[in-house]
Amino acid sequence: MAIKLDKTTARIISSPPTISRGDKISLKNRFQGHMRAGLGSSGAAGVMLVSLFNEYTKRGMTKEEIISTAWKIENETLGKTGIQDQYAAMYGGLNYLLVDHLGETVNVDRHPLPTKEISKYLSLYYIGGDRSSAEVQKYLGRSKKSFQALLEAKKITQKAEIMLCQGDFEEMGWLLNEMWKTKKKSNLKMTNPRIDTIYYTAMMLGAWGGKVLGAGAGGYMIFLSPPKIRKRIERDLERMGTERVKFKIDFQGTVIK
Repeated sequence: MAIKLDKTTARIISSPPTISRGDKISLKNRFQGHMRAGLGSSGAAGVMLVSLFNEYTKRGMTKEEIISTAWKIENETLGKTGIQDQYAAMYGGLNYLLVDHLGETVNVDRHPLPTKEISKYLSLYYIGGDRSSAEVQKYLGRSKKSFQALLEAKKITQKAEIMLCQGDFEEMGWLLNEMWKTKKKSNLKMTNPRIDTIYYTAMMLGAWGGKVLGAGAGGYMIFLSPPKIRKRIERDLERMGTERVKFKIDFQGTVIK
């Protein structure tokens, strides 16, 4: 994520004035995706704003402090959320996060793979639907079955990290398929008949695995498949009313220019 400042703004930041209560500050935000669709846009916006004001006021906050502040603000205003979106926005790239049960201690293992190496196996689709992440995840982990599914998801993630490091994207895709089944056990509200049909259509066409992004119930879906069948999957899924989305993996994270 890049925050571009013009020369006037840059001069103000180099010698920032005192911000007093009642002062008016104008900010413009541009987002190329759909809101409330599983891309972590609220987490990204929070990290962007805290980073900008950190630079503006010369507070000298670390990346971890910016992430923590943005996360706490979102939890207070939008309801309880995980902290993974803030880390993704700050660091960019492919990351393995190990979070304690309180969500306060996070270990980050970064995987700066060449973009082309995995991008050619991935395809992203917008399937529509406006949903509240907090509402969808209301019952996540509440039952014994749901909690056990979350523990299983953790084990699958640990295996997937190994496959990612080895560049075995096919095996990683099959693990993604196992994660799909496990996530459905953890929260039945993450899918619906249309999402199930889209998923199984892609699998029948040869995809290794896929997932609905974020909390689920709508928004975006991503699939891992052999590059040679991506066009076939795109053709059939577009007939079902989805929209193929071109994207690039960003390895910079939040940058102020």
